[in-house]
Amino acid sequence: MAKNIDSRPWINSYDKELDADLLISDVTYVDLLEKSMNENPDRPVLHYMGRTLTFRDLDDLSSKFASYLQKNEIGQGHVVGIDLPNIPEYLIALSGALRAGCAVTGISPLLSPGEMEHQINDSNAKALVIMDVLFEKKLYKIKDKIPRLKIIITAGVGDSISPVKSFLGSLFGKIPKGKILPIL
Repeated sequence: MAKNIDSRPWINSYDKELDADLLISDVTYVDLLEKSMNENPDRPVLHYMGRTLTFRDLDDLSSKFASYLQKNEIGQGHVVGIDLPNIPEYLIALSGALRAGCAVTGISPLLSPGEMEHQINDSNAKALVIMDVLFEKKLYKIKDKIPRLKIIITAGVGDSISPVKSFLGSLFGKIPKGKILPIL
């Protein structure tokens, strides 16, 4: 189940001091994630603002996201950028993109529009998951400078909280919300 490092070409760039008998497992993150989903479907995977997401929920949501990407011809060898803070949608997007066979680049919500543009273009991202507020305040400014982006998916801070908290948060202006406009 593990391969000797000589069968992996990138190992040549590792420090020479590494043990020549180093074994690297063939088990991927997706393998481990799916094993956890199958063996522990009712176990909590995260808690967010009073809501619990189980492995079953993550399995369902990340499978739907992976399917959405694949239906839009984004899969093996493509890059998905994720520009979200620590909200459940980050884990859903990460898991779904990996399950679709994509690579993922995390894009910090703290980047300037110019830095965001550079990372999106440099990574050759085909899809981007971004918080609605960041869409309005940053991405919209660079919309003409990111030509290889095919899909933009927005998420909001209030998307994963209970309806009561979402309503009250919106009512009192505690949940930021951004305006979404067509750009592709």
